Amino acid sequence: MKTRKQISIILIFLLVVSAALYSQETKESDEFKLAVNLYNDNMFDLALDQFKNFVNAYASSNQAIEARYYIGLVQFKLKKFEDARVSFQNFALSYTDNPKAADAWFKVGDSYVALKNFREAALAFERVKVFQPKSQLAPEALLKSAEYFKRDGDLTNARKNLQAIMQDYGGSELVQAARLSLAALYLEDGNVDLAQSEARRVIDTESKYKPDGLILLGKIYVTLGQFDEAEKNLLAVIKNYRNSSNALQACYELGVM
Repeated sequence: MKTRKQISIILIFLLVVSAALYSQETKESDEFKLAVNLYNDNMFDLALDQFKNFVNAYASSNQAIEARYYIGLVQFKLKKFEDARVSFQNFALSYTDNPKAADAWFKVGDSYVALKNFREAALAFERVKVFQPKSQLAPEALLKSAEYFKRDGDLTNARKNLQAIMQDYGGSELVQAARLSLAALYLEDGNVDLAQSEARRVIDTESKYKPDGLILLGKIYVTLGQFDEAEKNLLAVIKNYRNSSNALQACYELGVM
């Protein structure tokens, strides 16, 4: 049976250990907050050093995971796009269950765009859906992927990802944006019937993409030589969406008919 003296020594030891742990946690939290504050104050060079020092000092802490993500953000702000790409990609591959994993893949795509590597950008955006299919970012990432596949000249993969939005994310507001982009691709391919069909489906909704659908349908009618129908659609945009960029675009399309 322990004596009172032994019990007292144990209690003192526990108090000392507890105080030391609390002090360590407080120091860790303060250093992380300092790095975040530097980032929020746009002091990116200092923030980058602080986040790197934090990761080195507290490599196994949960906040170190967050710091690794911030490192990519800071590098992107500093226009160190290749460094940012590597940081975001390493984060996405290392922390697949982290809530920011999908966003990290998205930012890999943004980094490739900044580097003018459009094919790799398209593939990176596509990986949001591949690795994080339930993410709210997936439809937007597929739309971006399609955009950069198109810019790279790969219309097959562009169409595939636009169709994936409509098939797999039917409840997303981006379905109509995907349908509009698909219609434009069909028109470029000379498949006027499919282009017209998709454009009409956009117009039949009350989404924010309706005026874009009307403008595209106007272009389709011009292609078919049906200028009266083209004018009708473009005038509808000018009348119903006045003082908008859509109205200005419709005016331009009328002028070049």
